[in-house]
Amino acid sequence: MFVGASDTWKFEDAGRLSLSAAYAILDSDNTFISDGADEGEGEALEFDDITGKTSGSTTGFSYNLTWTKPLKGNLLYRATLRFNRYEQDIHFQGITFRNINEDSTSLLISLVYVI
Repeated sequence: MFVGASDTWKFEDAGRLSLSAAYAILDSDNTFISDGADEGEGEALEFDDITGKTSGSTTGFSYNLTWTKPLKGNLLYRATLRFNRYEQDIHFQGITFRNINEDSTSLLISLVYVI
């Protein structure tokens, strides 16, 4: 489930600028591979020591900023900047790791041919 909003502004000679934001509640399936560091007998399990699978619930925000400009005929230039920030509590073998964040930023640049 998610809820969001978006808006687009048109500029006569510069194309369109679109902004969107959304809040999502997602089911998550996680596969973890330990980083291999700091593991030893008698040490408390840390989040980066987990190896295995677990499922849970994730919540977070997504933001997108897209600029689209017609080039010639059916050819468009498009650039999208996307930010995602999700948070979840990971339950693994009776231990709960709280407020685990997953952040990503991407820049997508493309030429689009519209039929």
